[in-house]
Amino acid sequence: MIIGERARRYPLPCNQRLSSELYAIAGQACFFTVRAAHSLTPFSDSARARCAVNCLLEQRRKSRCRLEVYCVMPDHIHLVVTPMHDGASSLQYVDRFKGWSSHLLRQAGWTGALWQPRSYDHMLRSDESLVQIAEYILHNPVRTGLCVRPEDYPWSAYPSRCKILATSLPQEMFRSSGLQAVARRRTGLYAPLMDRGRDLNTVLCC
Repeated sequence: MIIGERARRYPLPCNQRLSSELYAIAGQACFFTVRAAHSLTPFSDSARARCAVNCLLEQRRKSRCRLEVYCVMPDHIHLVVTPMHDGASSLQYVDRFKGWSSHLLRQAGWTGALWQPRSYDHMLRSDESLVQIAEYILHNPVRTGLCVRPEDYPWSAYPSRCKILATSLPQEMFRSSGLQAVARRRTGLYAPLMDRGRDLNTVLCC
């Protein structure tokens, strides 16, 4: 996958809360960046990163939203969320995700705040390509040196094109230290799925 010029120039979401009604329009995609509190890196730990992925995926049904694409980085998460029905809210999706993931990680031993109070967001305009924004998000680990190719990174996916999930990782992978070691062992898994020019929504690995 080659990132395009428009994706390179894509502006980061802004920390400027819009009217709540805008987040609750069916089909209105929103690009969020959620950052960890105090510049910490909780998701450099693979078990915590997996927990975050699970929480993101669980919120789809609970919040009646589609998770278009996501990437869990060591200190922040990028995601694009689209309400599936009027009244369902992408903002509520993110708030619920933050609350539930904080709860689970506190149970697992995390102390103190997990997330910054505010998330950054950007409403996608009709002329913006979700594919190019997804490329921007999925290339984040490459730009920061966590992997060589987007498909090598275990904590990102493009569920709106396929449902090959990071939750399908074999348990032995979580005994290795660091996201980079995990990424090396995942080489090639997403590549044949993300590059196919057909609908993969029926493909599941659970």
